[in-house]
Amino acid sequence: STSACDAPVVFTITSNYNNSLNYTWNINGNSYPGTSSSYTVTNPVDGATYEASVSVTDNCTSAVSSAVSQTYIKSPAEPQISVSHRCGVPIVFKLDNKSDYPANYTQVWKINGTTVTPNGGEYSFTNYSDGVTYTLELEISNTVNGVTCKKTATNSIVAKVPPTAPRVT
Repeated sequence: STSACDAPVVFTITSNYNNSLNYTWNINGNSYPGTSSSYTVTNPVDGATYEASVSVTDNCTSAVSSAVSQTYIKSPAEPQISVSHRCGVPIVFKLDNKSDYPANYTQVWKINGTTVTPNGGEYSFTNYSDGVTYTLELEISNTVNGVTCKKTATNSIVAKVPPTAPRVT
């Protein structure tokens, strides 16, 4: 069994037959007759495992391969992060393309290296210091059969705190 991020699901047979061969591919219980020594699964489904075997015949002999399998794992889309802030109001980091990620994808949000918990695809905070740069690092991953595909993005902003009112004495 093999798995790789965004790898096409292709099965190929090697044979020591020298004659013209007829192939019948069996993919997940469905037969696909043809004359090709390889078979590509079109439009594979994320997390789906495809099992293949092939029967090969020529004019006098036939043979059936043992089954092998491949799992298709889709990499997450590149995260698109926006940030907004005005002097004296919360800093808000937002995942603009949150609808691109199924619920089984894992999201890890970090502000300046510290893990934080977003709310509905965004994270906001008011406890910041003037002139400090705050960087959001967002990692989104898809794990299937122990193989993890991930994308990471960052965005930063410099915080502005309103000046305090002067005191007249």
